[in-house]
Amino acid sequence: MNRPEVIATRLYKARKARLLSRDDLAELTPCSSRTIGAIERQESRLTVSMAVAMAKVLHVKPAWLLDLEE
Repeated sequence: MNRPEVIATRLYKARKARLLSRDDLAELTPCSSRTIGAIERQESRLTVSMAVAMAKVLHVKPAWLLDLEE
């Protein structure tokens, strides 16, 4: 599917479930806090490499984060 609104919601919810701020997630991944915010606001797209890095920290599958699972 890969719908930006689903990706934004999943990223936000997974980040909050791990009790991480945008700054916290940025420190643990190669993404900036500004980029994470832009993805959550659907102003930017989540790349595969960013999804892999974030998924490890958030303890989710990259495919789930990218809305690729049926």
